[in-house]
Amino acid sequence: MKLHPGTKPPLFDFLKTHYKGVVIEVFGLGGVPASGRSVVPKIKELIEADIAVAVTTQCLEEDTDLSVYEVGRFAEDPSLIGTGDMTTEATVAKLMWALGRTADPGEVKRLMETPMAGDRTEQPPEGGFADEPDIASFIGGPKKT
Repeated sequence: MKLHPGTKPPLFDFLKTHYKGVVIEVFGLGGVPASGRSVVPKIKELIEADIAVAVTTQCLEEDTDLSVYEVGRFAEDPSLIGTGDMTTEATVAKLMWALGRTADPGEVKRLMETPMAGDRTEQPPEGGFADEPDIASFIGGPKKT
């Protein structure tokens, strides 16, 4: 569901009664209408109804981070599925696959947030990956010394 200015919150009531999972395309890195016609309470209702809610961005070549802007922080919930830099198309396909495997919201979230077949960039741990390859070896350049 692509959010846009003026999205009517009652639309989420329909989603709640007809779907097991929803992909919401937010503004920028994670902007969600949170005042006036706020959709935040409706997103929380979806989560409480055990609907898998994945949040992605409408921006090409960006990722999603609800903590960056105030309009996203209103919607932060540990049950929301972060999609990182996955495309909307990959997110939809992966959510359909995950829901076909399990109805447990926690397991759907785990499956969605686990990188598979290059669908999303894995965030490196502090200090980088221990087995991180030398990029020069991939492109045929001089090796690091």
